[in-house]
Amino acid sequence: MLNSIPAIKTYSESHLVFIPFLSLLYDLKKERDVEQLIVEILDGAALSLEQRFNQMQAIRFMPNLQTWENTFEYYLRTSSLLDGYVISPHVLEHYEKLYLQGRIPNRFTTGFYIEKLSPENERLRSLGKTMQAYAAQNIYPDILSLSQRINLLYLLKQEEPIYKVHIQQLEKNVLNFDDSAYEKQITQIIPLNKSTISYEEGLSRLLLYLIYTENLRVQQDCSRFRYIFI
Repeated sequence: MLNSIPAIKTYSESHLVFIPFLSLLYDLKKERDVEQLIVEILDGAALSLEQRFNQMQAIRFMPNLQTWENTFEYYLRTSSLLDGYVISPHVLEHYEKLYLQGRIPNRFTTGFYIEKLSPENERLRSLGKTMQAYAAQNIYPDILSLSQRINLLYLLKQEEPIYKVHIQQLEKNVLNFDDSAYEKQITQIIPLNKSTISYEEGLSRLLLYLIYTENLRVQQDCSRFRYIFI
């Protein structure tokens, strides 16, 4: 299927945006060349993350640390879409080192995927759980964009008995269709500098989240929603 696409010799984190689409394609078709391309992109992103970490480490104040952290989290999220993929232990070690030094904050999403992607590493599983526990104590819905709320809600739903209160807080004023001011509430969450409302701003995510929660209620298969809330 991919024979007509020119090969790229080196992949980096910039190519991670293709992983959700390729992973869904692989899920549907199970074609070996698609799987190989996914692995090459993920491996290339891991190598790029490692190189950038080494460059930052040479500078005392580590500029662009937040950018590195954001990319690392997206690497984890996209890696989770290919069952059986083993994430780079070197990049994980770099992240763990920064976390234990107190240089990066607790993030629920990062902790969630560290735990999920480290089934046989009790130390990393414990680290992921700790990050989730601390981050859950500092969830402030009012400062989250609509897309951030929906993505976080999807993860919290995986452990709904534990995070039921947090889910209710995040869904408040977003899923309340009885409120006459619903449209105003939604537009207030969407950034004012956006001339159009797209998937990036979260409105489509919200509609898909409603479908997801209904599927959960009627016990339908929800496995492919992971390609959407990423």
